[in-house]
Amino acid sequence: MYNENNNGINLKDIIIKAVFLVLFVLLIVWLFPKVPNMKAFYSNVFRENIKYMQEAAESYYTTDKLPKNVGDSVELTLKEMIDKNIIIPFVDKDGKECDGKKSFAQITKNKNDYTLTVTLVCPKEKNTLKKTLGCHNYCQDCEALENQFKRQVSSSKKVYECPNGGTVSGSKCIVTNTTSKNADSSTGASQTVCDQGGSLVNGVCLVSSNSQYNATPITTPSQTVCNTGSLVNGKCESSYNAEYVPGGTSSYPAELVVEPGGTYAATPNTTTDIVPAKKETTSYTYPATEKDGSYIYAATQTTKSTTYEASSTTTKDYLSGSYTTKPSGYTCSTSTDYICTSASNCPGYVTVYSSCYKTVTKYSCNPGDTKNDTMCTHTETTYTCPNGGTQSGTSCVVTGTITYSCPNGGTRDGKICIVNETNYTCAEGKLDGTNCKISKTTYTCNKGDEVSGKMCVKPSSSHYECNNGGSLSGKSCITNSTSGYYNCPNGGNLSGTKCIKTSNPTIIPGTTSYKCNGNDKLSGTICTSTSNRTYNPTVIPGKTTYSCSTGTLSGTKCISTTSSSYDAKVVTKTVTSYEYKWSTEDSIKGWIKTGETRKIQA
Repeated sequence: MYNENNNGINLKDIIIKAVFLVLFVLLIVWLFPKVPNMKAFYSNVFRENIKYMQEAAESYYTTDKLPKNVGDSVELTLKEMIDKNIIIPFVDKDGKECDGKKSFAQITKNKNDYTLTVTLVCPKEKNTLKKTLGCHNYCQDCEALENQFKRQVSSSKKVYECPNGGTVSGSKCIVTNTTSKNADSSTGASQTVCDQGGSLVNGVCLVSSNSQYNATPITTPSQTVCNTGSLVNGKCESSYNAEYVPGGTSSYPAELVVEPGGTYAATPNTTTDIVPAKKETTSYTYPATEKDGSYIYAATQTTKSTTYEASSTTTKDYLSGSYTTKPSGYTCSTSTDYICTSASNCPGYVTVYSSCYKTVTKYSCNPGDTKNDTMCTHTETTYTCPNGGTQSGTSCVVTGTITYSCPNGGTRDGKICIVNETNYTCAEGKLDGTNCKISKTTYTCNKGDEVSGKMCVKPSSSHYECNNGGSLSGKSCITNSTSGYYNCPNGGNLSGTKCIKTSNPTIIPGTTSYKCNGNDKLSGTICTSTSNRTYNPTVIPGKTTYSCSTGTLSGTKCISTTSSSYDAKVVTKTVTSYEYKWSTEDSIKGWIKTGETRKIQA
């Protein structure tokens, strides 16, 4: 069954919609009688982009980057300019990127100037600008005066900090903890030694030494005595009355003259014999002095500074709003607008400047480095140990060997010093260096006499004499005389009527004894003196040694070093500096004149 209300075409609705569409189009045409021509805007985008490249290249090619020889060229592609942050990326009117390799800025050295060539290649548009840099013919002196301006700029950068201490290493904080504790010590037993020789007696050092010298002789002189008579001219004389004998031949007993024996001092004869003294060697020991060869000295600090170009970032400083007059020094986008201030004042289309900007180049360095204008300085401090050893912070630790020495003499045997002392003694005689001088005395007497010790013994003898004249006959004296005479029957020599008897006196020999000084000991004619010298012994303290169960020994301390790390804190810092520029203008809005001027090629 057919139903007109379902799936049918409503002609009335179609007509009504068509009428409304026509009315809407008429209204649009009435309100916007003419659509703006956008071709000028699209063309301005390309023009501003290539001019932007030209300005950036002119700023980049400073004196040090210019070609040196006539005909030489230096080229920088658009991609290189973006990579070096000379410009920021831009797009064409369709929002597409331009060719980074085929687009370039090239500067060529001529005889008197330079030619800057900028080529921009985009998907739908390509063009080249050329600009001469240097003196122009209309400039008479080829110089212009530029003023220097500055303005304060602030930049932010992210750096790493260690709020809990430590040193920044990349994105980490390294914390080095050094602890010090007393090293374990052990002290050996002390020793008491006699380092100057001798023996330890009752807490003191006793040194005994013997010396010898000749004893002092004490001599008693000999005496001459007479048993009878008196001593006259070395003889003993006695007298008696002579006997008178009448003349004729007679005899009388001859006088027996006895030469008595006796003693007298023998003549001493001294000779000296030299014989080697007796050598006696004694030894004693004491601990050797220990010296630890380890020491610490300050490490050599080396500071190395390297300079590199700061990273540059070119940004655009935009002005807000639109202007009918282009702001000085700014690059703007232009468009054409139809402006009417009132119904009666419609001047028509005017050029409107918008999105105006200035190119600002900012420079930055790596974290921790110092920026100076467009250069950065990286300073690195290292420590070395030129004399060997192990570096520990700002110090060098040299581990040496333990040595031993004998400061009081002797020969070292391990940790002990052995001292050998040699003494010389004489059983008899006097010590002279390493020899003994032995003085020997011998005695001599007159011929025929005998030596007895230090005395001479003269034996007794007898003979007969005729003291009263006559001839000796046996034991009698025979005289022939016509007259009487006197004789000495009892012996003697007749002297007038007296008989003088002489005899040898008795000689009592003198004696010689020897004496030493004080309590020195006498041995023959030699005195031996013993002297004792005492001094305080040397107390050698026990050696104290140090050791560490953990850590490194440094003197009497144990040094332990541990390291830990944690994530460094990222902090955004605002760095305020001054940006400088030169301009022939006398004043620039937002900039301050520094007072510095320079002359440049016009």
